[in-house]
Amino acid sequence: MQKKIDAANAKLERLKIFQRGKRLSMRGTLPPKAGDGNKPKQYTLSPGLPATPEGLRLALAKAQKIEGDLVYGRFSWEADSNDLTVAKAIKEFEEHHWQKTDKTVNKANTFRYDYLNHFLYLPQDKLLTVQLLRKAIKSTQPDSRKRRGMAMAYSVLLNYFEIDNDLAAYKGNYQPTKKRIIPSLDEIDEYYSRFPSPQWRWAFGIIACYGIRPHELFYLDCSLMREFPPVLTVKDGTKTGSRLVYPLPDETRVVNWKLHDPILPNINTKNISNMRLGGKVGARFYDHKIPSPYHFRDAYAIQGAVRHFSPALVAQWMGHSLDVHYKKYIRHISKSQFTDAWLSRQQQ
Repeated sequence: MQKKIDAANAKLERLKIFQRGKRLSMRGTLPPKAGDGNKPKQYTLSPGLPATPEGLRLALAKAQKIEGDLVYGRFSWEADSNDLTVAKAIKEFEEHHWQKTDKTVNKANTFRYDYLNHFLYLPQDKLLTVQLLRKAIKSTQPDSRKRRGMAMAYSVLLNYFEIDNDLAAYKGNYQPTKKRIIPSLDEIDEYYSRFPSPQWRWAFGIIACYGIRPHELFYLDCSLMREFPPVLTVKDGTKTGSRLVYPLPDETRVVNWKLHDPILPNINTKNISNMRLGGKVGARFYDHKIPSPYHFRDAYAIQGAVRHFSPALVAQWMGHSLDVHYKKYIRHISKSQFTDAWLSRQQQ
């Protein structure tokens, strides 16, 4: 391939084509970008073309056009920096993603949530430029969930086309502002009795005692729960893969509620994403005036803290990083719970 690139470069005077990874780029001295001074500088252009004979042919044609525009004073950064429209870029990005990733229902849902939903805010017919994507990001509220998602998605898109950018720096420091009301152990017992069916009492008990995500109800192995300690196994297919989970604060409710005998709610799980499964579980909690399943996940994390379990262990049981454990869950601990933890420590 290098010999073909050298042959193409022999036809150019001001630009040189080179291979960077699996794509072709160009380098040359060009008029300064806006805000980049008044004198010509050397820049690298990333037209998003593959390092193939056809990609090289298109790269040469583009380079020759740029050189012609420079000679006749027609060069424009907006017009000549990239031939890719947003729509074409998204199409190629998505096709490449599914070439290397098995397209399951859950993975398709994750890709839509992490990328496609954010790409909808971009003008599809415009050229893909750092300036265009930065403008879209800066139109959102700083430190918001929307800005964080857009900054990360747009940065990954440009990185795929090897276009230098600083978009990830705009993600900010988003933190959910809604404070969850953490159910007490007495409230958990009362909520358990609200469910009329044994299937939903079992489902509630598992979520409350093991802090699992609601969709994980349908990915469980309860075979180890008849032993001591009663360990629950979350199987592959969930957000973070398989893991072992220990009950908190202890095994009392597991035994009293006979959680070792699984009786799943009658929910059709075929071709349904984990997000929708979780939504169905949450809807049933709502029907019985019970807080979201995630409130009990918070309660589980807090029980781990006040019972002096290592945060690293509890984070592993919950299937997330230690950083997430501190930022998303431990921050909900109340003053009274801190006091209970301190008093119980004095009694040891």
